[in-house]
Amino acid sequence: MNRKGILLIGLLVALFAVSLVYAGGRAEDPAVVDDDRVTIGAAMVDITNPFFVQVMEGGDQMADALNANFIWRSSEGSLETQLAVIESFIEQGVDAIWIDPLDPEAVKPAIRRALAAGIPTVTAANLVEVPGNVSTPFPAYDAFYQLGNMVAAYLNYEGNVLYMSGIPGNWILDQYGAGLEDALAQYPDINVPSVQPARMDPALAHQIMESWLATYGPGEIDAVVFTTDPDMYAALEAIRDAGREGEFPLFSQNGDLPAVEMIANNENEVKIDLLSHGARIGAFNALVAIRLAEGVDLPEVLWFQYAPVMTQETWDHITANGYQMDVQQNEPFSVDWMSPEEAMAIIADAAVEFVDWEPPVE
Repeated sequence: MNRKGILLIGLLVALFAVSLVYAGGRAEDPAVVDDDRVTIGAAMVDITNPFFVQVMEGGDQMADALNANFIWRSSEGSLETQLAVIESFIEQGVDAIWIDPLDPEAVKPAIRRALAAGIPTVTAANLVEVPGNVSTPFPAYDAFYQLGNMVAAYLNYEGNVLYMSGIPGNWILDQYGAGLEDALAQYPDINVPSVQPARMDPALAHQIMESWLATYGPGEIDAVVFTTDPDMYAALEAIRDAGREGEFPLFSQNGDLPAVEMIANNENEVKIDLLSHGARIGAFNALVAIRLAEGVDLPEVLWFQYAPVMTQETWDHITANGYQMDVQQNEPFSVDWMSPEEAMAIIADAAVEFVDWEPPVE
């Protein structure tokens, strides 16, 4: 092969490498990022898990909207790896660091080192109290307190409600359960005959639903509430296998596209789903990180808000029955309610919802 051929191959290899670095708008090598844009280092729990893939997609959408670079790094589920990733970002001198903390206490020393180096930090979905750090926790208690009131209003304040909870001991998932329990306890004719932790395991969710269907016959289940959409999907398989689809309404959280489509198409009696969605979480935290990198002063706690997805018919039904917002601790919703069509548009491009967001005044 002549020298021109060798040079051509070398050029093609180099171009291919650059295309990998920038594929999907993601900067994988901080040495080649555009100096005209702020660069955010993101220490994720795991960049292969489907949920965190959604989070990164939302982050990339916001990065494209605001002309920023993101360096995504996986902690591979290891605290030790996450701390090493944070230290590497400090050494690289990124403009801000986004951390999805594996241990909210253990990351505090690394956050202090980043702040001391003049690098602002944001901790996603967790309240990490380090002066100067910005946290974006979920108002989980209030979200499910409101959902419980919606369920009660939907059922005309009477009936048997089953709850498939999450992982006992997980703060956010426990807060969901506490909020739902406190809301439903207000209504003497609402009974909760069974609460079972599915532990975010679809196989276990399927088994729990099978057990419930064997225990409670037709007319004995008036509603089922799920902590997450994947648990609901698994339970739906058991419901279909038992030939009992459409027998009682379902309520859940995540706002995954299949669940939103079920609401839009009036399928499987899915009535309300709280839209959190990985892409929304990613877009919001990316926005916070970018603003910090740009030098904007933000409150140290910014509550990430859900959006209740339902049809106009469901909204009209529950409000006619007396539902209204009853905030207990923190404002949980960005809107009173959202149509499934609006939710689908946000899932497709989460940056649209937040790009004009202004921080609350303290």
